[in-house]
Amino acid sequence: MEDRRGSGTGSKGGPITSRSRWGVVVVAVVAALALLLPRACADEDGFGRAAEVLQQPPGPVTLPELTADEEAVLGRFGEVAAMATQAVVRIESRAAARPTAEGSMLPPGFAPFFGPEGSLEPMPQVAGGSGVIVSSDGHIVTNAHVVQNGGVTVWLDDRRSFEAEVVGVDPTTDVAVLDIDAEGLPTLAFAAPEDLDVGDWVLAIGSPGVGGGQLEQTVTAGIVSAVGRPLELLSQGMLEDPQMQALAGYAIEDFIQTDAVINPGNSGGPLVDMEGRIAGINTAIASPTGYFLGYGFAVPADLVAGVMEDLIEFGEVRRAFLGINMTTVTAEDAEYFGLPEVSGVLVQDVTAGSPAAAAGLRRGDVIVSVGGAPVERSASLQREIAQRNPGEEVELGVMRDGEQRSVSVELGRAELPAEQAPPAEEGREPASALGLALGALTPDRRAEIGYGPAVSGALVMDVVPLSPADRKGIVPGAVIVAVDGERVESPDEAAGRLGAVEPGAVTAMLMALPGGAEFLVTLRMPS
Repeated sequence: MEDRRGSGTGSKGGPITSRSRWGVVVVAVVAALALLLPRACADEDGFGRAAEVLQQPPGPVTLPELTADEEAVLGRFGEVAAMATQAVVRIESRAAARPTAEGSMLPPGFAPFFGPEGSLEPMPQVAGGSGVIVSSDGHIVTNAHVVQNGGVTVWLDDRRSFEAEVVGVDPTTDVAVLDIDAEGLPTLAFAAPEDLDVGDWVLAIGSPGVGGGQLEQTVTAGIVSAVGRPLELLSQGMLEDPQMQALAGYAIEDFIQTDAVINPGNSGGPLVDMEGRIAGINTAIASPTGYFLGYGFAVPADLVAGVMEDLIEFGEVRRAFLGINMTTVTAEDAEYFGLPEVSGVLVQDVTAGSPAAAAGLRRGDVIVSVGGAPVERSASLQREIAQRNPGEEVELGVMRDGEQRSVSVELGRAELPAEQAPPAEEGREPASALGLALGALTPDRRAEIGYGPAVSGALVMDVVPLSPADRKGIVPGAVIVAVDGERVESPDEAAGRLGAVEPGAVTAMLMALPGGAEFLVTLRMPS
């Protein structure tokens, strides 16, 4: 299995109001029809209405009319999708990692006339994913692996874009929280864990498409295939990274499994129930190809909500700590230790000086419940402990010597790394922040590129891929003739005009191209 992650209510938000946007939800409705009609067409022997369709004479096939119940289900899909997509965002994260020479945007043959003056160092590596707004004043939940590069831009459903602050990340659950400077945003609320059962309908919503966002607001339908899947995806990834190995033992992997289609770029988007609530955050698929083969996984909503609250309040996760090494009970364990069923967690070792040691837990104990809630496997116990606060006292149901007893434990605090958020991008000059490298329009360049003597301004030497300038169609070889209606005669003058633009404000540049064509482009200055 290959990891292809690629994630309560918000503290200040509330649920949004449904409105019709059927164009967005065609995928969900078609998927629902494909899944519902075979079942709906069956009568008592399972073949009545299906046989009616198959036995039609040659010619166009017609389907039986939908029943009222079937129409209600399909209508519900559309209502939920139309509501939920408003709160789903597209995310890009950037990390400077490679020199411009490897990825220059210069057209063929232009490089000799631009030289080193036109280089922007370093060029960014860009990753993408999805997220969901959980508070009306701008908090967004996504996957930690989506924003681990730093420098994050968020696109809303209404096509506005914002530079986002990374409030905090928790690699042990693959959850991150962002914040954007906006108010009155649509939000989704979290579902309670008891509201989700195997077989329930869910929608997986994402907004993939780094750069152009061509697949924004993708909706797919499926059912909950399983809950509590202990996949060990996060811990395996941490063990492969020397900087993350110390966290591997704290990874909480108790995923929701769904057959709703999830593909790269949907990471961090919500898995939504039929009430329009967040049932989980899509984080991974199991596939040897990197594309969906029927197994998708999401972090459960209650776990996400707890991590989110810690990150918003403290900037880090304050993880409760028990202090044991454990394994899930097997059939042989159950027989040897005289357990009534094959369920629970076998204590393999107790950390000296830990809360577990202070409470008297020992090797060979089997933990079968936490606070009265049954514990079936190791991942279940990790999740139960993680959702409690350090210093909280919990009652563990423990099987020892064939008898069940209650053990009271005051939980400690896990020593996780204090700094978890990715580094912020270093400040850049305004032109560079827009993705532009500017140079002088020298006589040699003017002649080689094809500009007449009447054209003056700042020559665009290079454009960073996926930058604001690139997205608006600016290409190397173009000339900035004016900024906000004021003519410019040199790169320094253009940079000065751009430097007067406030972060977050929109500026307009008049651009010239060889041959005399001109065009106007508007750009928002990154914060």
